[in-house]
Amino acid sequence: MAKIPLVPIITVVIVAASGLAAFLNYNLRAGSAGSRSNFPFGSNKTDRLAELIDQCDGYLRSQEWAKAVEVMNKAIEINGSDSLLVKRGDIYMQWQKHESAIADFSQAIKLNPESDKALLDRASCYYASRSYQMAMADYQTIIAMKKSAYLKEAMLGQVLCHYSLGEYGLAIHQCRGLLKNNPKYLKAIEVLANCQLRQGSYLDAIDTYTSGLRLDHDAGDFYFGRSSAYFKNQMPEKALADLQKATACSPSNIEYHLKCATVAKALGKNELAKAEAESVLKLSKDNKEALALLQASN
Repeated sequence: MAKIPLVPIITVVIVAASGLAAFLNYNLRAGSAGSRSNFPFGSNKTDRLAELIDQCDGYLRSQEWAKAVEVMNKAIEINGSDSLLVKRGDIYMQWQKHESAIADFSQAIKLNPESDKALLDRASCYYASRSYQMAMADYQTIIAMKKSAYLKEAMLGQVLCHYSLGEYGLAIHQCRGLLKNNPKYLKAIEVLANCQLRQGSYLDAIDTYTSGLRLDHDAGDFYFGRSSAYFKNQMPEKALADLQKATACSPSNIEYHLKCATVAKALGKNELAKAEAESVLKLSKDNKEALALLQASN
């Protein structure tokens, strides 16, 4: 079946700011086009903060999380705004240090209870920590804001919480509501299909994956998910065809190649099974499952 990752299907962007105003929004609040006199501290501190932000962004591009956090610590000593706390929290989140990220997001929310970005990111960390009820509370807070820029992401996050709690019927109901207003939201279509697959509604899942593929012909996850629905519905040849499409869309995905090799072997297509196993070994030379499939296919 299509695999739903532990972290919600929400892209949390760590903004690579081109300058200080992108994070602090002082220009917008002051109605100015960028005069340093509008900043709430002197020009020396402004210059230093801008320098630290640029330095941090460089570390983010090279994924040097510890150095990025160290620089942000210095920035927050100069100005402990909610925006900078969210930025440091995002770094912790990318670094998979969810407790530290949650602490920063929580502090940002104390400073600015309307920070939907902090709420969204904290919910993502709660979800990653399997604290689904805590995550759902944050998603629901965003949904209640109505005008949040992250409304559909929060609605999808809420659906994922229900999915992870095994509440597939409720997840499907909420997902349909989300898609009513966002009919081309591919992530929501994928989650709906995954819920239907988990619930055992294989034909419905096939139809939903197919609707997503009409919007994106190169979505490997949709081919992979539909292959599972085909296989569960006793249609192995169609499952294999979709698995081949999935591997073509995502040639570096080991899971896709392994599943393709397994189904091919079950159908007696030993040459295809061998080729897929060899593709896995090119990506991971000591993969035990691939080695076993290769040996069985010879």
